[in-house]
Amino acid sequence: MKLINIICLFFVNLLIGQVSCPIDDLLDEFILSSIKYNEYKKDVDIDLVLLDDRTEYLGFIGSNKKRLFVSFEFIDKSGDINTCYSVKGITRVYKGASRNFNGEIHLSNSYVYQKLLDNEVSYASEIESQGFSVLNYQFFENENLSSTGIFKGVILLNWYRDKKGKYHYDETLDYYPEYSNCSFTGTWESYKTGKKSKTSWAHYRILCSDDLDIGSSEFSANEKYFKYGWSNINEEKKVHPPIKNLSFLKKNWLGKYHFSLEDLERMGETHSVYYDFDISDINNPKIISQLDKESKKVKNCEVTHITKDTLVLMDKNKNDDIYVLSVDKSGGYNIAGSVIYLLNPPNDEYPLIKD
Repeated sequence: MKLINIICLFFVNLLIGQVSCPIDDLLDEFILSSIKYNEYKKDVDIDLVLLDDRTEYLGFIGSNKKRLFVSFEFIDKSGDINTCYSVKGITRVYKGASRNFNGEIHLSNSYVYQKLLDNEVSYASEIESQGFSVLNYQFFENENLSSTGIFKGVILLNWYRDKKGKYHYDETLDYYPEYSNCSFTGTWESYKTGKKSKTSWAHYRILCSDDLDIGSSEFSANEKYFKYGWSNINEEKKVHPPIKNLSFLKKNWLGKYHFSLEDLERMGETHSVYYDFDISDINNPKIISQLDKESKKVKNCEVTHITKDTLVLMDKNKNDDIYVLSVDKSGGYNIAGSVIYLLNPPNDEYPLIKD
């Protein structure tokens, strides 16, 4: 039990009517660290955290766990109330039509950890504090359309506050297989029948999903729910849709990098190898390799994985050709991956220079 008693009795009673899973279970799933935390008295600006679209929401609705798609178009503070946000977005249930919704999010409680969750993340020097917030939401779909209703429930989200007072999406513990963020858990109530259905959606792992998620290291759908929209979820991950130019990408990865390996001995000959990585456009990265004086372009390259510490590039024409750019503890860059390893085994990582 991770200090659940700090949640006030009133709030727990509120959640009982909205969430199928006990609040203790939700928090135990969501809070991965054993570091103690205290109530946080400052207002937390959550709009940028919830609008962060580095990954799509995974969600379900109903006892059959039909796949639920949710996206937000607008989140902003409602008037002068620092703890209330106006929201607009779109929902779609598997095989159904898209439905617009509007509503509100209310910040109920926030908590701050007594120390940093991980001192070795690349942005640790920027962090003033880390914590999580508990919010409640109520979203109204258009009641003039068929199969519409009201979503209501609880939101759990991780954030960090930088030294300038700005709040950010916190993925410090994303190396945990169970990591989840921006988690919505609650019910959907039909306007027409008044019937309530269990709903939950989140980034990476869905809280309160019972046997839907059977993955060990990442989300993987149970075959029994394939016919409800989950049959191709694992294949979708291999397609890797274009990644948007989010602020954290611009700050940490956009730019040009180069790597060179001199005096490479191969079959009695000495060679020089150069690599240039141009990531001026995150959706269209470019790689140029040069062996001695012969240059070669990787023409069909894509970003397949990205965090603040790691960027993985793949040659789509050769799925085994992987390049891994990473940030070390000192803030320097390194290059690794299958192609780099084969240059000079058993060396698997080299310094990378950012221009």
